[in-house]
Amino acid sequence: MEPTSLTSQEELAAIIRTAINNSARVIAIDGMDGLGKTTLSTSLAATIGCRMLHLDDFVQKNQDGFYVDFIDYETLGQALETAMSAPGSVLVEGVCVLAILDRLGVSPDLHVYVKELMFGYLWHHKDKLYGTAGTLEEKLAQEDEQNRLSAELEPDAEGLAPDQLRRDLIRYHWHFHPDKNADIVFGITKLE
Repeated sequence: MEPTSLTSQEELAAIIRTAINNSARVIAIDGMDGLGKTTLSTSLAATIGCRMLHLDDFVQKNQDGFYVDFIDYETLGQALETAMSAPGSVLVEGVCVLAILDRLGVSPDLHVYVKELMFGYLWHHKDKLYGTAGTLEEKLAQEDEQNRLSAELEPDAEGLAPDQLRRDLIRYHWHFHPDKNADIVFGITKLE
């Protein structure tokens, strides 16, 4: 089944409110880094009146490797258990949210995937995540080569070195397909 596509925060809040009224306890907000998921989630939680957990608050700092491996699962599990022991719902926000909740044995009752749109309708990151590669390994090799070439063209530019989080997001999308398996896809048009 295709996800419902929205661009109105009011409509998204209304759908989440309806899901909560129908006993949804865990709402996951997912998407690429830097899109405004935290801002959106904070606003939704305030509007709807539910608790919120930001996955970035549970990242063990100064780690190297797969993002999902460096979540403090014990602390996150306790925070989620505390939030779930109270009446109401909890909104869990962050990159790779399905993989992280999966490690905790939790399935969201509602999954919202946030996409950055160009021109109001084209998904900005689709090629960066899936591209034309036939396998995950080929896609990661393409990403590494693109990062290497970018670093050669602008050696002093920040952010052009191989980006581990970007590789982690590619792996996550190839494995979980969060954009295709979401209940709702929420489009954000950034004006930068």
